[in-house]
Order: sequence, then structure tokens, then C-alpha cells
Amino acid sequence: MQIGVLNRELKNIISIASPVFFAQVVMILFPVVDSIMAAQLGESSLASLSLATSFWNPIFITFQGLLLGLLGLVSYERGRSNKIAIGEYFSSAIFIVICLILLGVGLNMISTHALSTLNVDVQVKLHSSEYLFYILFSLPAVLLFSLIRIFTESLTNSKYNIYIALFGLLINIPLNYILMHGQFGLPALGVAGCAIATTISFWLMFILQVILVLYGEELSEYQFYRYFHQLSWHRTNDILKVGAPIAAAIFLEVALFTCIPMLSAHSGVDLVASHQIAMNVMLIIYLLPLSLSIVATVRVGKLQGEKDFQQLTQFINIIFITSITLSILISIFIFFEREQIASLYSTHSSIVIYTSNLLLILSLYHVLDAIQSISTGVLRGLNQTRSLFFVSLICYWLIGFTAGYHFSNEVAYFIGPIGYWIGISVGLLLASLLLVIIMRKQLKLVLST
Repeated sequence: MQIGVLNRELKNIISIASPVFFAQVVMILFPVVDSIMAAQLGESSLASLSLATSFWNPIFITFQGLLLGLLGLVSYERGRSNKIAIGEYFSSAIFIVICLILLGVGLNMISTHALSTLNVDVQVKLHSSEYLFYILFSLPAVLLFSLIRIFTESLTNSKYNIYIALFGLLINIPLNYILMHGQFGLPALGVAGCAIATTISFWLMFILQVILVLYGEELSEYQFYRYFHQLSWHRTNDILKVGAPIAAAIFLEVALFTCIPMLSAHSGVDLVASHQIAMNVMLIIYLLPLSLSIVATVRVGKLQGEKDFQQLTQFINIIFITSITLSILISIFIFFEREQIASLYSTHSSIVIYTSNLLLILSLYHVLDAIQSISTGVLRGLNQTRSLFFVSLICYWLIGFTAGYHFSNEVAYFIGPIGYWIGISVGLLLASLLLVIIMRKQLKLVLST
């Protein structure tokens, strides 16, 4: 491979990944800030927030997964310089968002009812229900914000996303404090105030996004507003065909890790706490392969649209090497510093020990996660996503979860979350291998056309 090609693709990767990565870093601070400020109100408020978000997060994360199908579709049409198709995808996506909002209302009502049947403290259930009620009003803004963000990433004009995310975070922090604690004559709303602050922040972020991005100079050539009344059922079907397997796969992964603390509760508070800490670390380090996965989708889609298959092959090789190299470096750091990382979260000796064991698994897990993330990104760019759902179902649930349940309950050394993490790692290993095989097969089909 020529040095010039390598330098060119690395510059493309950095230019696309940097704003995506830093915007993701800022966005992840929203739930962190919510948790910290809820903890200041007491254990009951933190428990209410945790319970409410365990119902709410799978809903909106799955909805966002459906919209992710647009990344590859829009990038492909950009490669073909087909601005009309890009506009039609936008109007079709607006229609899908409206449908998701209506579905979200129904799912929120079901979640509230399910919450009321749980055997938990009455005040916790009340505050969780209040959170679910108010956070529902953020759903239109969250989905529309996500939609425009996906379009900007597809068109590689995502530099504003980090500034918009920072603006939202700086609004969210003082609003949280004012509404949760009751300042300036307002009543103290507790966890409900947190939901209201999040809702206001996302609506303001969406409004700013429309001003800076949708009607800004960089995207003005697409004139999205011209297509609001032109609903294309063909484009709508494309989005659902590509996005539905992505959403289903994401839901299966989110549900899997959501189940672990519930099924491990009998193992003791320390083990469950160690799982939450390890999950937090995993979420932070996953931001890098996630950003590179988005780069893979955008770049592969565009190059396929341009029918530049030589550069497409070169890019895929470079993005894999880059991702694996960076993930190995991160894994080495996690491996040698796992006890120090665990001690940042807790000084309790047993929690530090349990967390260190989980971080040891994570140091191996992360490299596999990077491989499957890039493979998934390439498949999204090729608009071949049907296999993602089946791979997630078979590898994570039928194999990973089953093995984890056996390890956790039958093997003394792997009690609690540790057993599940080992089982999921086995499933991830198989998923990574399968996705690479499927990706190579789909790539050969594309290159042969």
C-alpha cells in the first residue's frame, strides 16, 4: 500500500471521526450529570432515576438505531451526487420520526404501567413515573436532533454537532440544579426536574441545530425544506429495510446488559456495583470504535456510490488496521491499570477486586468489540444489515447469554456478573468472526458488479 494512499485515508478518518467522537463524549456526559445530581438528593432519587431510565433508554436507543440506516443510504447517494434522493430520504425520515413519536407514547404508557406493578418502594415508583411522564416530551426533539445529526455525519458536515452538544450540556447543568432543588422561587421537583431540564435542553439543541445546520451555508445546497411534502414510499421502505435490523440488533445488545444486574442481584450489592462500574468504563472506551464505525459507514457508502472500488478496498483495510491498533493500545492500558481505574470509582476493597476482574475481561473484550464495530460499520455502508439481527440473536443471546448463565450459576469462580461477562465475550468472539466473514462475502459481491 502506498504511503500517499495511507496518509490520505488517515486524514479522511481523522476529519470525519474527530467531530463525531467529541460530540459523543459530550453527549455521554448528560446521563453522568443526571446521575451525579440525582445522587445529591439521596439514594431514593438515584434509584428512581435508574429505574426510570432502565425503561426509557431501550426505547429511544432502539428508535435512534432505526434512523442509523440513513448513514449508509445517504452516503451512497452523496457518492452518486444524487441530491434529489437525499432530499427524499429526509422527508421520508421525517414521516418515520412522526410514527416513532406515536409509538413512543404508547410504549411510555406501557412502561409506566409495568413500573407500577414492580415490588419497589412507593416513592421510588412515584418519582420514576413522574420522570417517564416529563421525559416523553423530549422524544420529538431527541429524534429530530438525531435525524439531522445523522444527515450531517453522512454528508461529512458534522463540525457543528460538538458545539450544539456543548451548548445543550451547559444549559442542562444549571437547569437540573434549579428544577431539582427548587431555586428562584420554583418548587423542588427532584427527579422530575431532571426530566424537564433534559427536555428543555434537547428542544433548544434542536432549534439551534436547525438554525446552524439545516439552514446553514454548508447544507443549503440540499434545500431539505423543498421535500417536506414529497413523501417517497420507496425511500421509506429503504430506510426501514436497512434500519430495522440495526434497531433490532441494538435492542438485543442493550437488553442483554440491562438483564445482568437483575439476574445477578442475588450475588450481592458489591458484585452488581462492580458491573455498573465496568459498564461505565466500557461505554467510555467504546466511543472510539463507535466513531470509527460511523466513519466506516459514511466512507464505504460514498465510495460505493462513486463506484471507486479500489479506494473502497484500501479504505476498509486501513480502517481495520487503525481500529485494531488503537483498541490494542487501550486494552493494554486497561489491563495494567485496572486496579487504579477501579479505585477511582470506589474505595471499597471487595468492589475494587471484583471490578478489576471485570476490567481484565474488558481488556480482551474491547479488541473483539472494535472488530465487530468496524465490520458492522462496513455492512451498514454497503446497506447490507439483515444479518446484524441474526448474528446478535445467535451469538449474544443463544450462545453468550446461555454460557454466561451457566458460568454465573454453576461455576464458583465466575459467580454473578463475571460469569455473564465471560459468556458474552465468547458470544462476541463468534460474532466478530461471523461479521468479518459476512462482510468479506458482501464486499466480493459488490466488487464483482
